[in-house]
Amino acid sequence: MKYIIFLFLYSNLFSLNNPEICEKKVPFLCDELREEAHSFYHTKGEWAGIYTMEVEKTVEEKMGTCHMKYRYVSISNFPTRDIGYDYRIFYFTLDPKTCKWKAIHMGAYNSGKLAYD
Repeated sequence: MKYIIFLFLYSNLFSLNNPEICEKKVPFLCDELREEAHSFYHTKGEWAGIYTMEVEKTVEEKMGTCHMKYRYVSISNFPTRDIGYDYRIFYFTLDPKTCKWKAIHMGAYNSGKLAYD
């Protein structure tokens, strides 16, 4: 029985449910989270379905927080095509089941001050 418990505690199954082990395996790199921020913006962000965005610059403030500069374009051409730049903070958390960083929140307009040019 002791061997079964030992194997479970040190197996990959255990690591998928232990955030501390995930943090050691999955570094927090804002530049590699561009696609996750992009997905959050288009599915859960306040401008989902209204604008599209492409991240151009990322700056890590601290673990779980990225300042991002992105170009936005309105989806509709009516009345005019709105195009511009915004700088927002994106907040991430490490999912202990998948050991992947997930975007959970997007800050206010121009909140990503560290990504300013």
